[in-house]
Formats: sequence, structure tokens, C-alpha cells
Amino acid sequence: MLKKTKKAAAIMIAVLLLASVFPSAESFAFYDQQLVKTLEGGHSQYHTVSDFQNAYSAYPDIQIGGAPLDGTNGLPDICVPGLGEEENYVPQGMTYCEKLNLILVGCYNYGYTKPSVIYALDFETGEFVAQFNLFKSEETMLAVHLGGLACSEQNLYITTTGAKLCRVPISELEVEKGTVKDVVVSSTKSFSPSLYNAAAAYLSYSENRLWMGNYFDRANEAAKRANENHESLLLGFELSGDTPDREWKNLKKKVASPDTVIPLDMYDFSRVQGATVSDGTVFISCSGGRVNDSTLAFADLASEADIPVTINGKSFLGTRIFNIDSYSIIPMSEGIFFKEGYVYVDFETASYRYYGTGNTRSKNASDVVWRYPVFELHRHLTEKDPGSPNSYIPMLTSYYKRYVGFLNELIRILRSVGHSR
Repeated sequence: MLKKTKKAAAIMIAVLLLASVFPSAESFAFYDQQLVKTLEGGHSQYHTVSDFQNAYSAYPDIQIGGAPLDGTNGLPDICVPGLGEEENYVPQGMTYCEKLNLILVGCYNYGYTKPSVIYALDFETGEFVAQFNLFKSEETMLAVHLGGLACSEQNLYITTTGAKLCRVPISELEVEKGTVKDVVVSSTKSFSPSLYNAAAAYLSYSENRLWMGNYFDRANEAAKRANENHESLLLGFELSGDTPDREWKNLKKKVASPDTVIPLDMYDFSRVQGATVSDGTVFISCSGGRVNDSTLAFADLASEADIPVTINGKSFLGTRIFNIDSYSIIPMSEGIFFKEGYVYVDFETASYRYYGTGNTRSKNASDVVWRYPVFELHRHLTEKDPGSPNSYIPMLTSYYKRYVGFLNELIRILRSVGHSR
């Protein structure tokens, strides 16, 4: 009897040890998938993660207004489509299209056996509006990582391979709800003169500039630097032209001449997945690995460029950043954009590739876009530029930004109350 008791105790201890080493099935396996919407002839939008409370509570520093857009607390349900095993798509770049009031999320098919896609989601409601399948030509699909999307007033810019960009006129995206459409991208252009031999990993658009940067992982010996002197650069190209073709033509002339150069590696930023600039503030998304927390950073941009930077043998003046606030957020953050006082971030954690298979699955997975309030989290907004002793512009704009952010939030709440009636 004693032997049986000892054996039973040993088995129980072994079970407990295994449970402590391996996450519970509920913590990483697919939950019962909750269908949100399926486009006829296209992909499905459904939740694969049922509860974000663990992911939310694990990051107390970011809880000041930071929230998953999962349909709770009066917020829209902005669920990324294509995450299941059958479709097997992985979210990457993300942008906001102001003209159409849409969030555009770029995804690649794991295995690259299907065309990369762009999902269009209604910004106000999260409704799955359209699916755009990307093609190089009528017969040849475009199957690329799709790390960068940026929507200007004229074009949607897309990263392809290496430092190459292509574009789609915004008019191609003006479709009826429920549309599934094959889209042939326009000609590509390489920006390698500005990014040396690194790939254009991400894009964003703000203040009439196309922002572009590379992904550099210091832990990867094969990683490609932005140029001979810098690991990671954020480059801004001012856009001009009153038609999609003219804007693209003018941009192609500037491939070796960025208007703004921000050397991110000088501030110890690595594994940058997305970055953008708005009203003198830089927003940066950094991540790498299924179980490694991501970093969301806010920083002020100096009013003048004064850092010597050499790109492909040409001299530029780079712009400093200062007053940096960094936060840990859930793993595998990707694209980023800023709108009305909030920064929006998407994640690849809930894709079938990282959440539905393998021995090591994503920690704190999320199938929705998250938003974070800039004016609560960027605590240095009231401090002046240390490089400009007489400049109090950041202090003045801080109060203006907070006032505008408050008004925008009040309008959103009033709208949600009106819709609920």
C-alpha cells in the first residue's frame, strides 16, 4: 500500500512539474473560433483568442488607457482576418487611409503559396470591408512579406523585396463593402541608395512624408545594416504631386535624397518593426520572438537637424530624438500609425503560424489591433528640447495636444452613446 501511495505521489509531482514547464493548453491553443464575418470568395474574420485580460494585466505600466480593440468598453472590434489554419496568413504592416476611413492590414501567407493580401477594416466599427489580393501581373501573384504599408492622399505604398517599393492608387481601393478584388501593383522602385543593402522593412505616412526604415537585429550576425555607419535609420521623403502618377514620379527622383534622417540606433533601438512621426513626436514599435515582449516607445523630435550622417557617400544632417519613454507590450508588434491622440499597433501573435502550431507558441496572443494614448504615456511632453535652450515649443504643443486629444475622446464617447440608442 505504501509503495502504491509513493508511486501515486511521484506521478502527481511529475504532472505538476510538467505543468509548470509547459503552458496549459488554454494558454496557447486555439480557442473555439468565433466567426465575425466571411467575405464571399474571400477570407474569414474570426476571433481565435477569447480573453485579453491576461495579456492586459501583465503590463501594468501600459494600462493607462491602453486597450485591445476587441469590441468591449465601447470600443470597436478591430479583429484581423485570415488568422486560421485554412488561410494561414500572418499580419505585418498596417496603415490608416484617411480618404476612405479604413485601417489597412498587410498579411503574407505562410509558405508564400498564395498572394499577399491587404485587409480593409472600417476604422469606426472594425467591419471587414474588403480583401485585396496582390499581383505583379494579371497571371503572377505578389507573394512577399508585406512588412510596410503607407497610405498617402494619392497612393498606397507597399514594400516588396529588398529595398523596393511599389504602389497602388487609392482609387483602386474605393470599393463596395464585401468586395474581394485582385489588384495589380504598379512598377517597383529600389530605395537601396538610401538604405545601403538593407531591406525596407516598414513604412508609414504622416505630415506629407513617406517614412521608411530597416529592421536590424543585433543578435543576428547576418543582419544587414542601414548603411556603413548606422544599424537602423528612419528616413522621411516629402511627397508632392496632385495625381497618383505625379506623386510616384516625384518620389522616385528622391531615392537617394531623404528629406529627414533619424539615426535610431544612436538611441539603442534594435529590431524596429514600425515607426512614424507626428507633431514632433516619434512613435516606434520594436519586437522579435514569440515569447519576447515588444517595446513601444515615444520620443520628441528635435526642431533642427545637426547630426552628421553619411549615406552612400553623401553627407546629410540627421535629426536627434530626446525625452524617450519606452514601455513593454505584448510580443510581436508590427505596424504602427498615429491618429487623434492614439497610436495604433497590430501584432502577429495570433496567426496560425505562431499560435496554432509548434512547441513554442506565442505568449499573450492578440487577434485585434491595440491602441495606446500618447498624451498619457509620453510623460516627457512638457520638457523642452535640451539641444535648443531657448525653445519651449514642446511645452506649448503639449498643452495643445492634450486639449485636442481630450476633445477627440469626448466626441468618440458621445458618438458611441448615440449609436447605442
